[in-house]
This record gives sequence, structure tokens and C-alpha cells, in this order.
Amino acid sequence: MDDSTDDDSEQLAVDELSLWLQESTEFGMAPKSISVVESYEAPWPWEPEDQEIHLVHFVLPNGREGVGVAGPIAYSFSDRDIDFSLFEHDELLKLYAGWYLLFELMESESYQPTFSAEEDEAMIRMLQDEHGLTEVQIVDRVQIDDQRFFEMTGLDKGQPCRIGGSFDGCFSFYPDDKFYGLPALYYVMGWVFYSDDDDEDDYDEDEEDSDDEE
Repeated sequence: MDDSTDDDSEQLAVDELSLWLQESTEFGMAPKSISVVESYEAPWPWEPEDQEIHLVHFVLPNGREGVGVAGPIAYSFSDRDIDFSLFEHDELLKLYAGWYLLFELMESESYQPTFSAEEDEAMIRMLQDEHGLTEVQIVDRVQIDDQRFFEMTGLDKGQPCRIGGSFDGCFSFYPDDKFYGLPALYYVMGWVFYSDDDDEDDYDEDEEDSDDEE
């Protein structure tokens, strides 16, 4: 991809996120500064081919700021939920992919999950018996093919935690963790989605120069 195409793609990403920020249902104002901070040619949920994905830093006139995603979709988490300065760009990419995967799945008219009280009870028992958690509550569930993933809350030795995962394994986040402000399933689905690519280095940051290899 030549530099002019990269420049065009980045400008389009900036324009898309800027318009999204101005929507009354989102932040409701135009950014006073906005720029692309990282670009990827990478897989994206529900897309058959790699996509141009941009992380875009913005600052609003009221001082609020964040790092949103643009390219496949324009969107940003709220700075009231997470501290963007604590996150690596690759972590944000995965979180946005996890969010998008779940968002598109649950918005689909063909999405018809099946859940049972027995499965809910089995998941709660697993967290109680194997991990010692108490006051476990299931907040949400999603089904992908035959696998079910759970979003939960509970107490670990009296400390609140968010839990996300399946019967194959779960991740827990605590109030002092940078991931705590977002649903745990964003983390789970994003890391699962990119797990094979992490192992094989299948996605690359656009800013890396592939011509360096001889």
C-alpha cells in the first residue's frame, strides 16, 4: 500500500470518528484536536478479509479525551469507564474487536441463542467451588456456535470482581485493574479473536516498514 493511500485512509478515519463524536447520542461535540495514533492491517470480526483499522486519539473542548477506533466502524469507549493512558494500543485494538464482535452478534436478526437454568447454575457452582467466589451473579450471556460465554459479577474474599468466560476458563478483574470499567467479555472475546494471530504474527502495524527485510 502506498503512502497516499495510507494518508487517505487515516484522514477518512479521522473524519469518521469526528462525526461520530458529534452525534447527540454520543459525546455531542466536535473534537478540538484529533489524530491517528496507530494503524493496523488486521482481521476484524465478521469480515472475511483483513481491514484497515485505525486508533484515533481525540481531545474535546471540555477537556475529555480518549482513543477511539475507526475504519471498520467509528466508536469510542468513554473516558469515564477507563483510563486510556493505561492501555497499550494492541490492548485497545482487542477490546474494540471484542466489543464489536458482541455488538454485531446480538444485533443480528438471525441470532437466536439458547440458554438454560441448569447451565447458569453449573457456571455459578464452578466459580464458587473451584475459585472460591461468593455472591456470583450472571449479568449477561452470549452464544457463539455451540459455546456459551458468561458475563458475571461476584466477590473474591470480599473484594468485588467482574468475571467473563466460559466453562473452559474465566478471567477476573478487580476495581484497581485497568480493565475493570468495561464488561469482562470485551476482553475475553477480543483476546480469543486475536489469539491465533498473536501466535502467528498475522496482523501488523501499518507503520512498520516491511521493506526492511532483505
